[in-house]
Amino acid sequence: MAFFLWLLAAPVAEAAIIEIPQQDLVITAPHVVRDESAVTNTRVMQQALDACRDGDVVLLPAGSFLVKNLLITGKRNIKLRGAGAGKTLLRRHAERWDNDTQGLFPGLAILHVKEVDNFELSGITFDGNAEHMEIKGPGTFDRNRFISSGSPQFPTCEPDGSHLHTVAIERSHDMQIHHAEFQDGYRWCVYFGQVKKVHFHHNQITTGRLSTTWMGHTDQAGGIMHCHQSQDGLHLVNVVNAIIQWNTIRSEDSAISIEANPAWNWYALHGETMRNLGSRQIRVLNNDISTNSAAHEKNLVTGHDLAEQWIGQGCIDVFYHEKWDKEGKVDCRGERALIRDILIAENRLSQARHAVRVGIFRNANENNATSPQHRIQGLTILNHHSRARAGHNHQAIAGVSQITKDVHHPHLASRHGGVAFLLHHADAVVVEDNEITDVDGGSGIEMVGCTKFFIRRNRISHIRGTKLAEADEWHGGEGIRIGNPDTKPCFDALGFVIADNLIRETASYGIFITDTANGQCSRKTNITLQFFPWSKEESRGIYLRNVERMHE
Repeated sequence: MAFFLWLLAAPVAEAAIIEIPQQDLVITAPHVVRDESAVTNTRVMQQALDACRDGDVVLLPAGSFLVKNLLITGKRNIKLRGAGAGKTLLRRHAERWDNDTQGLFPGLAILHVKEVDNFELSGITFDGNAEHMEIKGPGTFDRNRFISSGSPQFPTCEPDGSHLHTVAIERSHDMQIHHAEFQDGYRWCVYFGQVKKVHFHHNQITTGRLSTTWMGHTDQAGGIMHCHQSQDGLHLVNVVNAIIQWNTIRSEDSAISIEANPAWNWYALHGETMRNLGSRQIRVLNNDISTNSAAHEKNLVTGHDLAEQWIGQGCIDVFYHEKWDKEGKVDCRGERALIRDILIAENRLSQARHAVRVGIFRNANENNATSPQHRIQGLTILNHHSRARAGHNHQAIAGVSQITKDVHHPHLASRHGGVAFLLHHADAVVVEDNEITDVDGGSGIEMVGCTKFFIRRNRISHIRGTKLAEADEWHGGEGIRIGNPDTKPCFDALGFVIADNLIRETASYGIFITDTANGQCSRKTNITLQFFPWSKEESRGIYLRNVERMHE
């Protein structure tokens, strides 16, 4: 093999372009999922990456290449570029692994970036389809090889391995990912963990093979289980200073997840002395997001304790990890809040259970991260309207639409969704200038346990109510709902303003506020049209029930 080295004119000493000739690699046909070419391709690419020095660029040729895991670690100021998304295609090799006989699994990432400073990635398609994997992990299957308990899709990986994500970037600084494409994933498609300064823009993410994800089967009697998985499109854990902009994401689970996991307290970010415990300073802008990908058509999910039919998850989820402080004993609020300064603006959010879900992570394994002690400080959601544009090609019209409650889950208490903006346990919140339409099952905006918030100049329409669960007497259908726990005294919202909203065609009230103290809701500036009041109750479009120190 022969790498072509081109000296750069830039003043960086010894900087070079490392170009991998196409003849050094083996192009593999799309139908080939397991082949020795993966060993050759991985070795050639890894040698080029290992040869990188500060300022170098590695160029991959056009072609479809079966690969195993590529690792970049301990590097500084390097670039990895392909011939263009859809032209340079790296496909995950279909592994066989049995934890019982082979030990810990080394990992499934196509690209694993660890402890790298100043890295740029562009012009490559990563296909992490795990449909052909044959992995036996922990868990219980019935005799028909359907999941009977837990989530046994994930094998037990080596702690320092390449994890389960198509592209995994961790413990790094200054990441620029642009004009790339990411498909599927054994767990999450693209993952950032403990990274400071991320610019993720003009990318496409498509995940979703859940029609086979939640099942396990054997290739022969007593053979290894095939376990398939595809979860979040983009998942950020303990990430600081990130811009997620101009991307198109089609994901069957959460499209973008922003998580704080204080249990990950063993790494200090670049330029900081304290170990990082959470996520802050994150901007989610101008993205076209849907959690119903094309794979949803006729997509039935099989398995005990799982939905009979998958209808997507949240477009944007912001939450604390469900296993940390599950009893809610740690008070994280104000400057101690581990999730802070989140801006969500000018996106197109559609075909999901929630457009934005904040401060709540229900039905997460055996634990529940919902706690009034776990606060989010500084949340702004604005300008989701038809005057803004979104998506990797800047052509999608921004706004919030087609939000649907999950009515298929076999457990009634787990039937959730149908709320465009569902915000729990957040302080200093601004929700302004959004267009929300076509919501089934709940409400346009719902606030629970939030303080010091402003809801202004939103346009909300076509909100249809559906019983949230058989045991829940609330049928939904409000444009805006402030519904705190029924406690005495009322929940102190510490001052809020609801003004200048236009709400029409709701199955219930335009605005409903209950069990709340300290706020303003203007009957003069909020316009409610074509609403349906409850029988023998308040007949106007704004209903205040059990409130204290409220100003109209």
